[in-house]
Amino acid sequence: MTTVPMQPVAAPEPRWRALRGTNVADRLYRTLLTVLAVTLPLLLLALVGELAVSAWPAIRRFGLSPSCGPPCGTRWRASTARHP
Repeated sequence: MTTVPMQPVAAPEPRWRALRGTNVADRLYRTLLTVLAVTLPLLLLALVGELAVSAWPAIRRFGLSPSCGPPCGTRWRASTARHP
């Protein structure tokens, strides 16, 4: 049995590259999705920034402590809502 050397075959061009840019609606859709994908993280950053700016006076006054009530071992008075 004899073997015949095989000729290298060029890889076919990927289908997405062959179809890329053929339709105006596809390009518009891709551009719109890209713009929206970039806008969403920017919108979230703006939201966090606005939250931080609005909360800054309270952060300066009370700090960032996780405490939300009286120290342990104390009770709230129902009538005055202060520490005993």
